[in-house]
Amino acid sequence: MNLLTDKLLTVACAGGQNRHVSLPELLNLCARDEVIDWPALRPHQYPAWHMFLAQLATLAHRSISSNTIDGAASWRQALRSLTPGFDDDQPWRLVVDDWQQPAFLQSPCPSGTESEYKSLIRFADAIDMLITAKNHDLKANRVRRGTVEQWLFALVCLQTTEGFFGAGNYGIARMNGGFASRPMLRCHAAALGPGGQVMRDVKTLLRYWDEWYSETGVGTDPELQPLLWLLPWDGKTSLPLSAFHPLAIEVCRRVRLVGEDDWLHAKTAGSKVARVNAKEATGNVGCPWMPIDKKAGKAFMLSSDGFGYRRMVRLLDPAEYIQPLLARPLSESDEGSRSLQLVAAGIARGQGKTEGVHQRRILLSARTASRLNLGASDEPSAFLQRAKTFQEMAGIAAGKVLRPALIQRIQGKAEPSWQHPANGPRSSPWIRQFDTEVDQEFFHQLDSSFTNQLDDDEAARNWSLALAEICTEVFEEACRALPAASEARTLAEARAWGRLRGGLWKFLPLTRPETKEIESENA
Repeated sequence: MNLLTDKLLTVACAGGQNRHVSLPELLNLCARDEVIDWPALRPHQYPAWHMFLAQLATLAHRSISSNTIDGAASWRQALRSLTPGFDDDQPWRLVVDDWQQPAFLQSPCPSGTESEYKSLIRFADAIDMLITAKNHDLKANRVRRGTVEQWLFALVCLQTTEGFFGAGNYGIARMNGGFASRPMLRCHAAALGPGGQVMRDVKTLLRYWDEWYSETGVGTDPELQPLLWLLPWDGKTSLPLSAFHPLAIEVCRRVRLVGEDDWLHAKTAGSKVARVNAKEATGNVGCPWMPIDKKAGKAFMLSSDGFGYRRMVRLLDPAEYIQPLLARPLSESDEGSRSLQLVAAGIARGQGKTEGVHQRRILLSARTASRLNLGASDEPSAFLQRAKTFQEMAGIAAGKVLRPALIQRIQGKAEPSWQHPANGPRSSPWIRQFDTEVDQEFFHQLDSSFTNQLDDDEAARNWSLALAEICTEVFEEACRALPAASEARTLAEARAWGRLRGGLWKFLPLTRPETKEIESENA
């Protein structure tokens, strides 16, 4: 099970055919942008796999003097140059019988510590980072006889993205606290496939290496070991942050894979400390995919809300977050004349729980992307200014138009009690539905406004019309669903529709011509 020579990985290539390839062959396919999917990869493992491949490929480029790699054999040589002194490719094998030698993403055990690996895990998904112990949403221990690939992906996800999970189970350095996560924010030319997206990140890191490396503020020694699984670990000592390479591939748990009855299993041991002593850094260790809270100087913490439009607007605001290197569009000659995708992905973690796998892809036309201006200035871009205007208008529509109409319909009185404690619980499901539908339209409308070269007033008018339509649709559905005495329903709905139309007229004045049409349709 040697990743450098054995065809252990499955990729879907152009034409729809799956191919079984070694790791060097996979990286060569990525460089040629021939990968269209990772068929064996589970959805939550995608960010970890993307970042792992990009880190590894960048380090491989940096390890050779020519900085040029062409072909699978060349990739194999570059990867071996990262692990000199191992004649049998031990660091690239999933199982190595001598535990004082490294195995892939498995640290060597100092002599005498092998007996500490007491826990035996027979299921590949049981070492993964998803918390499934209570069998909610996703059942635990599903991968009874896991393939080599399933163990590999679970190992990558665990070692490079996991957080704190009780005594003896510490997390990675690249997160803001043990119950945080390692989200990813990046962009790429929309036409690139998954492999091409990896190599886009590699090219960006290589191009801006010196500038980015100096800004990270960690691991200034150029001789640092970036593959942490090569270093012995007894579970009692941590690496200082000064010894942490900003592009290091981490291992946060003591795990060794073993072969038993022709199947893979894992043996694990706890640790007294985290592998890297990075608690005080709060995740601000130079990760090129991690947004940094500008005021607090901490890594972004993904919550159960995911990447809604409000969160995305904040992440793109230079006054609130330092956008990571790989979220910034390249020069116009590279990406400025093409459509871009903004990608945000990650797993929201909590104390002893998983709060959702979140991913968002925002397609932006070339004209819109040129207004994005991420990382180029501390001043808000034209894109961000318009996004904030759209967000403010959506808030007004929800709070000052839809909510009062809903309360009017719920109570049915000529003058409702606006402070009644039941107003919130009974109206909030419809406000959430409105917000969900706004979220689906927000960036599409924003992109369209730039693509069609609308000025600010024209863009605001179109967005007002969209908000009015969403308000009306949600309110119609609410009127059908909300209870009312049969003899009072007609009057309650008439009063509520009047309040909705009045709110549209007052707070979204750019919709007034269309509001008259809505009134005539509902007369």
